[in-house]
Amino acid sequence: MTTLKEKIHKVALAAIRARLPAETDNGGKLHKWVLKNVAIDEKNMFPFLLSLSTEMADIRARKQGYENQTDKIFSSRKMKSLMKASRRK
Repeated sequence: MTTLKEKIHKVALAAIRARLPAETDNGGKLHKWVLKNVAIDEKNMFPFLLSLSTEMADIRARKQGYENQTDKIFSSRKMKSLMKASRRK
């Protein structure tokens, strides 16, 4: 049996292939694409878009060598912090 996480991952891969942004905007490109391509009740749309966009961001970050999107952001901030500290010396 396929889990919800696996289903979201599969839809995220399809959305990435369609070159869609990871966004949660009502009426945005991803929202419109989901309405056309995914059977989902509108009352569940925001939580679904949030999960979907998070998974999309994580997939893209993993392709860049990070563990997930949070790791990518943290690494970027850590590097900026280290660069600022080195300039102060």
